[in-house]
Amino acid sequence: MSTTSAVNIYNISAGTSVDLAAPVTTGDIVTFFSSALNLNAGAGNPNNTTLNLFAGNGAYLLHIAFRLQENVIIFNSRQPDGPWLVEQRVSDVANQFAGIDGKAMVTVFDHGDKYQVVINEKTVIQYTKQISGPTSSLSYNATEETSIFSTVVEAVTYTGLA
Repeated sequence: MSTTSAVNIYNISAGTSVDLAAPVTTGDIVTFFSSALNLNAGAGNPNNTTLNLFAGNGAYLLHIAFRLQENVIIFNSRQPDGPWLVEQRVSDVANQFAGIDGKAMVTVFDHGDKYQVVINEKTVIQYTKQISGPTSSLSYNATEETSIFSTVVEAVTYTGLA
């Protein structure tokens, strides 16, 4: 059986989500590109930015939260209307973005039992899946319209690679 590889490009504005043309499954890749990177937390500014991979039922398969005031990146999952599951944290947010001046690239490799999350070409975590299933939509959110990324991020999915 042969599969057809596909590349799809989506522009996601802060506060919105997009449905994928083809689901992202084991062996597939999602990459988020931002033309800007703002790592200044600022007093009273939570600067909480999230990138999310959703299942068809609305479950957060992978929630990536960039929290500058706490200086952490949080990875988690949750069922629709359920509690957050066991979170994993990576500290020192600014150092995770080293390498590409003023821009950001966050890549998620679906390895079946885990997600490998790569920021600016450096693996920051191997996140063990707490909820399994294909990714059917993506979202990009920022608290009070303050984001570490550009107003619009480009998401590229690479499917049918396995």
